[in-house]
Amino acid sequence: MDPTLAGRLVQDLLGKQASAGSADKGVRGSLLSPREREVLHLLAQGYTNQQAAKWIMVSVKTVETYRARIAQKLGLHSRAELTRYALESGLLTPDSLVVLPIRYE
Repeated sequence: MDPTLAGRLVQDLLGKQASAGSADKGVRGSLLSPREREVLHLLAQGYTNQQAAKWIMVSVKTVETYRARIAQKLGLHSRAELTRYALESGLLTPDSLVVLPIRYE
């Protein structure tokens, strides 16, 4: 999914929610390190592993490792489940969306 479209979808979904929680709401959210939350935030917005790696200046393999740790800690497996968790936990809010400069090659 294109990150711009994902961002619009997230904004629409968040606009329909009655209230937003904090980024660490619930027991599961407190299990993640700040870097894991950052990676989850980018992936939940629809950015690829490669795009997230460029943004936080690490290798793609490092992002894949973070993603695997996040999935294990939270008991989530798919990108859709990670995105849903980010929305429900308040990690993604309209004010927290990041628009990365992306070059299509």
